[in-house]
Amino acid sequence: MKLYCGGIEGTQDSFSRQVPPDSLDCSNLTIHFRRYLECDRDQIVDALEHLFDPTRFTMFTLNCGHHPASSRHRSVAEYSSMVSSIMDVLDQHPSISRHNFVWIESTPMPFCNAYRAVIKHRDWRTFHRLSMFNHVANRIALAHNYSVIPAFQSLLPFVDGSTCDPWHFPKQAMLGVIYPLIHHIKVMKNLHNQTKGENS
Repeated sequence: MKLYCGGIEGTQDSFSRQVPPDSLDCSNLTIHFRRYLECDRDQIVDALEHLFDPTRFTMFTLNCGHHPASSRHRSVAEYSSMVSSIMDVLDQHPSISRHNFVWIESTPMPFCNAYRAVIKHRDWRTFHRLSMFNHVANRIALAHNYSVIPAFQSLLPFVDGSTCDPWHFPKQAMLGVIYPLIHHIKVMKNLHNQTKGENS
């Protein structure tokens, strides 16, 4: 988001910043980032209670697939249960709806992670495992009537590992995820404003 929208500063674990009004398609967009590595239900409950203010934030986005799939060695059944529990929490929250929450797919891993990550660190984030995890999470999110932002397929052209960072893609590659997210936010914001105008 920082690469596309600009104006965002903060630590790796948390940042919050009002994007400048002249920042491309992100004008008047406030972005808050909080790093949650696991699909921990209690962390999401805490975030909704203390961080998500619908009067300040347009959209609540979430992804928590990589670390359960990595050296944590969560099973597909465990991951399915974790995601289902989170979706149940979202369903019960009065400020969350299909208009302001979106699930983002987990990205694939660069091919050059085969030795350093999979072997040395017992990282199980293989292509097929992440694909399975995405299939499970997407199915659950859609069943709860939430939108899913594609990330897996859009980053496949970059998995050849030309940069050979075994865990991360170049920032420019992530624009393939940011563009549809920004588009979704704009569509939902316009829909919300239109509905608000009709009801006034």
